[in-house]
Amino acid sequence: VTSGRRTRTQPFSILIIPALQLTTASLRAGVEGEPYADTLKASGGAGGYAWGVTAGTLPAGITLAVSGALSGTPTTAGTFNVTVQVTSGVQSASRSIAVLVTPGLSITTTALPDGIVGQPYSITLQTSGGTGTVSWAVLSGALPSGLTLLASGALSGAPTAAGSFTAEFNVVSGTQTRTRTFDIVVISALQVTSTTLRAGLEGAAYADTGTVDSRSMRSLPHPHWNTITSTP
Repeated sequence: VTSGRRTRTQPFSILIIPALQLTTASLRAGVEGEPYADTLKASGGAGGYAWGVTAGTLPAGITLAVSGALSGTPTTAGTFNVTVQVTSGVQSASRSIAVLVTPGLSITTTALPDGIVGQPYSITLQTSGGTGTVSWAVLSGALPSGLTLLASGALSGAPTAAGSFTAEFNVVSGTQTRTRTFDIVVISALQVTSTTLRAGLEGAAYADTGTVDSRSMRSLPHPHWNTITSTP
């Protein structure tokens, strides 16, 4: 600097602060009922960052820390649009961003029907939610002989032996897994065990009772008899 005949000099440093930029373009999807974690990121600015939500609402169960960490367990599925803001020194930057929460995988089949020895058996296990194609498998226990389970959840065949069977089923959809234990009861085919009826006497009261195999009575506690053919 010069003033008249006098001159003075002084060195100075000029700090150029990088422009603050919010670098997170998208957040990972969450799953209803499962722990969630992701972190918002920024670049530039004067150093430390402070984060907050300026518009919209995060999914219930998820919170945003001042550090930019998103965490919690979402309780509701859906797409949630929010505006997040990061501040560093005198600068701030904001961006609208969507948080997707997919429905949690659930096994909706609650019980399996009884089977009958030698009779066709067919049911398809059902689910709701999930993030992709489901794939079923038997995790433990055993299916009745003659029945098979496909990855689609179709359980079919013709059981070959009576009994009570317990198996634990596992289903996978995307990153989600669920298990449930089912009982399958296989009963004997209904069989008439009566081979003859007692002789009657013309003009006299008559009574006799047909019998069936009692092992087949689980699904038919009170057999109903019908005359198919009759000879006078």
